[in-house]
Amino acid sequence: MTTRDELLAQKEDLERQLAALDQPKDTRTPAQQIADLLHAKSCHYNHIDQCGYNYGTWANNASDSTRQKYLRRAEELLARHPGNEAVIIDVLSYVGAV
Repeated sequence: MTTRDELLAQKEDLERQLAALDQPKDTRTPAQQIADLLHAKSCHYNHIDQCGYNYGTWANNASDSTRQKYLRRAEELLARHPGNEAVIIDVLSYVGAV
C-alpha cells in the first residue's frame, strides 16, 4: 500500500516534470548563450539607436555585425576553457544578478 508521503513525493515529481515540459526549449548553442550573456553584461550603448545586437541574427555571418563580434568572444572563451560551457553560462548568469 502506498503511503501519503510517497504519493506526495510522486505528485511533486510529476509537477516538476510537467513544469519542465511547459518551458520553451532553448535552441541556442552554448556559444550563442554565452554571447547573449556577454552582451547583456557588458554593452552600455543605447539599444534604441546605438547597438545593433538585437537587430542581427545568428545566421548573419557578416564579420562586422555586433552579434558576430560577441559570438567570436564567446567562442574564444570556450576555446580557452573547453568542456566548461555550463560553468561559464552559470557564472555569467550570476554576475550582476544581485
